[in-house]
Amino acid sequence: MTAQNIALTDLLAAVAAELGPEWTAALDSNGKHGTLTSTDGSKLNVSTWQSPAHAHIWGDYPEAGKHLCERHSINVGRSRGARAMAAEIRRRLLPVYLPELHKAQKRAEECAASARGRADVVGQLLAALPGTVEQTDDKGEPTGSINRDRWGWSFDVHYGGATVDVKLPDLRPEQAVALARLVAELGITTR
Repeated sequence: MTAQNIALTDLLAAVAAELGPEWTAALDSNGKHGTLTSTDGSKLNVSTWQSPAHAHIWGDYPEAGKHLCERHSINVGRSRGARAMAAEIRRRLLPVYLPELHKAQKRAEECAASARGRADVVGQLLAALPGTVEQTDDKGEPTGSINRDRWGWSFDVHYGGATVDVKLPDLRPEQAVALARLVAELGITTR
């Protein structure tokens, strides 16, 4: 680690201390980028990649809400020290970043609640259609058998050597589950 990296590590730790006990600092492996993270979910990225004399600081957002938010950033001379840097973060960055962060956090919570609801309905559909499995890709996104998209629920059934993609547009989850149970009662397999 170079002397400049050590100085950035020390500076980030000092800035975190100035911001308050809820803040922590970390430096990445290249030594030119770090993060200041708060217990409230705030994450500020700090980079000296472009100019070692200045810290470029910007707020980061949860992935599910990033597209909703404006990216706000500030530049602060490293020579000004930790107290001045923390003051600039509080004065110039946090007032515009925090409302955007809350919007992104709310969206992330909505996405998580939707995923939990989807998982519950998929569980009910799996139980109603014996032999059905939920297939997902490497990111956990549904790819087959039982899917939920913007048009509604769908699942694949197999009957007499043919595969049929059953689409259930605009049905409430309980209606989709009831229809799946009817399919199962008819003896149509789903694998």
